[in-house]
Amino acid sequence: MNDNPKSKGGGKLHGCYILVDGKPVLEPDPRKFDDWYQDIANRRVGKTKVGNRTVSTVFLAIDHNFGTSLEPEPVLWETMVFPDDSSEDEACYRYTSVESARAGHEAIVKELQDGPTSD
Repeated sequence: MNDNPKSKGGGKLHGCYILVDGKPVLEPDPRKFDDWYQDIANRRVGKTKVGNRTVSTVFLAIDHNFGTSLEPEPVLWETMVFPDDSSEDEACYRYTSVESARAGHEAIVKELQDGPTSD
């Protein structure tokens, strides 16, 4: 017999966030977290096609600080660049605020639109 309450659908989650009025809030209830997380619209910050690449920025919902970052705040947003011809990402950037994530998304899109610079 397994006495682990999480295996029975009970228990609490640690480090899982949802957005409430645009602000990250810890959500300890696994069912509430799962219901909220399933809708990508809850988590999407931006998705932009630039040539043969897609820039995607999302709310991760799980703190990606992992205690290794110098950032004291949770790392909850991420921008990735995916080429159309591969499932591998070209770049990954993480942020501690939605404002930084939006700015990062737009900067990457602009960089891709402007093309490579020569030094």
